[in-house]
Amino acid sequence: MRAFVFDLQRILEFRRQQSISERSRLQQLLAQLKSYEDERMSLSARNEQAWADIAGLSFVEGQDLAVFASFHSHIERQLNEVHRLATKLLPQLEGQRLLAVEADRKVKLLERLRDQKHREWIAGRDKELDDLAADSHMARQSALRRASKLRC
Repeated sequence: MRAFVFDLQRILEFRRQQSISERSRLQQLLAQLKSYEDERMSLSARNEQAWADIAGLSFVEGQDLAVFASFHSHIERQLNEVHRLATKLLPQLEGQRLLAVEADRKVKLLERLRDQKHREWIAGRDKELDDLAADSHMARQSALRRASKLRC
């Protein structure tokens, strides 16, 4: 009996590599989105700290307020830029998520086909072994009958 061979194994391996690549790209985009969120949180924390510092002063000069206003404006511009970049990334992220899901679906489809073919191969092998056992049994019975006729 020949060993099981899945004719589409090379395609399955190719699809697995595609799936890994698409998942990797998705992870890169998710990491980029997380870095934007981390940056937003850092900027917000710096802005809140500056507010707390100003509020904690017992005497505030106009120059201090001007510096704070400039800093606050700078932080707001950075926050807007981070928000713009994150918003721009979201459609890419969703598109990549769809590509990764589709790549996984193709792998699973081929794996199910391979499993089905393997089950069919096992059933064929078992039938072949049963047929061989039946033929062997019949040949043995026939040989025993001939041997008993010769003795008589």
